[in-house]
Amino acid sequence: MIETPRVEKLQWTKLTMPGGTALFSQTDVGKPEEIQRSVDKALQNWGRIDVLVNNAAMMTFKKIVDLSIEEWDTVMSVNLRSVFLFCKLCIPHMSKGAIVNISSVHAHATTENVVPYASSKGAMEAFNRGVSLEYQGKLRINCVAPGAVDTPMLWSNPNVKSGTGHYKYWQMDFELVQAFHIPYLRYGPPYYKTHLGPGKYVWEFADKTFKRLKELKIIPIVDLCHFGVPDWIGNFQNPDFPIYFVEYAKTFAERFPDLVYYTPVNPVNEIFIAATFSGL
Repeated sequence: MIETPRVEKLQWTKLTMPGGTALFSQTDVGKPEEIQRSVDKALQNWGRIDVLVNNAAMMTFKKIVDLSIEEWDTVMSVNLRSVFLFCKLCIPHMSKGAIVNISSVHAHATTENVVPYASSKGAMEAFNRGVSLEYQGKLRINCVAPGAVDTPMLWSNPNVKSGTGHYKYWQMDFELVQAFHIPYLRYGPPYYKTHLGPGKYVWEFADKTFKRLKELKIIPIVDLCHFGVPDWIGNFQNPDFPIYFVEYAKTFAERFPDLVYYTPVNPVNEIFIAATFSGL
């Protein structure tokens, strides 16, 4: 059964496809009566439930002092209470089935202004651990914590829309890479903020970030031209840009001699993409 809050006119429909049928159910998971209705509909059609995936979520983007009680409660009802209710209503009708609860990296390392979301995901993981013990040997109950996923909710985050999160939350990003045992990281130092003018550089941020990557034993794949060019250069069409960039790349390599991996044919990466699509 497919659950979604995005379709407004369609409540129920069966989808027939090779190998079986699916039931589309528009459900506001923040409302217990709608969750009950969806579970009942599935049982009327199939008589049992084999798999439950709890994937609904929402976010707010405010400091906790600016949050209303209603906003806090809404996030908890959608992100956490719905998980409890679907499990409570489905488990009695499951035999050797599987439950997958979708958490988030925010349960482990978060940012400011998303406290309700992070709290709900941390609580979900605690809930998952407890329920999996209650039904050990009877049901497979797991929780996964993905990173950023390309959804409308992701792009509603002001930090994502502005592009500032990439450098603002670099410490959390690195720690998450280490936590997931990823040995390599494609990383672009902020060229647009580092190259202040011909022969002039400020290396403070690059020094900090590459030092931290070394401490965490993460091998960087360096993207030298990241997030565009400095204002004083103007744009990639500046005829002197290749001269300035070669100067920057040479100075960068001399400052960080231990870095050996770079994005292929750099700096073609970003420059080529920008030039190719700038006329669209």
